Amino acid sequence: MARILRLILLGGTLALGLICTANRGYAQRTDWAAIYAKNDKDVAKRSGLTQSQVRVLRQLAGISEDSGELVQRVDTSYLSRKNVLVLSAYGGTAQCVSFWVFSLAGDSFKLIWDMGEAGDEANFCADPRCSLPQVGLRENLDVVVSIPSFRRGKCSVRSSGRFHWNGSGYTFRGISPVPDAK
Repeated sequence: MARILRLILLGGTLALGLICTANRGYAQRTDWAAIYAKNDKDVAKRSGLTQSQVRVLRQLAGISEDSGELVQRVDTSYLSRKNVLVLSAYGGTAQCVSFWVFSLAGDSFKLIWDMGEAGDEANFCADPRCSLPQVGLRENLDVVVSIPSFRRGKCSVRSSGRFHWNGSGYTFRGISPVPDAK
């Protein structure tokens, strides 16, 4: 009888150990701080900014470390000449992008414009089979969003959204076809 009780006790202990081990994966949380630190570092390397500058821009854009949004790109093409840059981000499973325009005054960044100001009509999502839309600045500080779509078995940019800089903010000019899109 004592032997049977020991086997039951041993079996129960082993079963409890297996249950706890199996549930340990559920108890572990995603290390968002590490994910965002890596994203900041990768974007910094591609943009020429420092990791701390990318983090500051991300925070000014309101992208917190629990939002699920990651910085896609920082276009610094006109930073040295015009002290302006655009940060784009994406989140979730959709191929959608958001962006913010910043100015640089001394060592500080200032948010000039947030895509949310354009309203609901300015949503930019690519076909899920394609890469994310690309956001960039032009010489006149207009923002252009290149939107890839899937047709005839391949992804290519066939349309773009344009925001015109009016000196104090941006006006959405709509989405138009890209001239050489086929």
